[in-house]
Amino acid sequence: MVKARTASPRRAAGAAPERARAKKAEPSAEAEVKAPAIVLVNPQLGENIGFAARAMANFGLTDLRLVVPRDGWPNAKAEAAAAGASFVIDRASVYDSVESAIGGLNFVLATTARPREMVKPVLSPEGAAKELRRRAERGESTGVLFGPERSGLDNDTIALADAILTAPVSQAFASLSLPQAVLVVAYEWLKGESAAPALGRATTFDGPAAEGLDTS
Repeated sequence: MVKARTASPRRAAGAAPERARAKKAEPSAEAEVKAPAIVLVNPQLGENIGFAARAMANFGLTDLRLVVPRDGWPNAKAEAAAAGASFVIDRASVYDSVESAIGGLNFVLATTARPREMVKPVLSPEGAAKELRRRAERGESTGVLFGPERSGLDNDTIALADAILTAPVSQAFASLSLPQAVLVVAYEWLKGESAAPALGRATTFDGPAAEGLDTS
């Protein structure tokens, strides 16, 4: 199922990009912490959308938003690549603009590996996950922007974000694939759920794996 497209807001030529911020919900003791939305801007390959959806599902993220996917939507290659994570694909929302995709969010991060001449805070994946969780616990809606495979996010799109998210990578080869980038962010989000997150898949017989070496 694909949700209806949201009309993109118009802005005057030459005007700086803006975004309308959502009102912050009042947190409650019973409310579940809302995970961040993953926003793929102009994704090119259906396979990469599917692999990104699978990475999301691995680490508890389900809100996938697509901004003008190159090959249209729905996409059979995305469905096939998602494998068991087709529920993320089925719930994906499609938008005509970045502004409409993030218009309901209080806090947005933009991923990039390149230095940008912008006065914006820069966060590592671990620091970003902590900030996203802190805001979610206060009742805010959050999201992370990822750019197209060939070029990444452009400066106008990054200008819409509140902060930049950059991973530590080898200076000899700094480029991450789109699914890799989504996986790194999603992993850090899940890791922040507890001080000692369960490892692997728990079984009926022995529960989750326990970290450590037997040095006896």
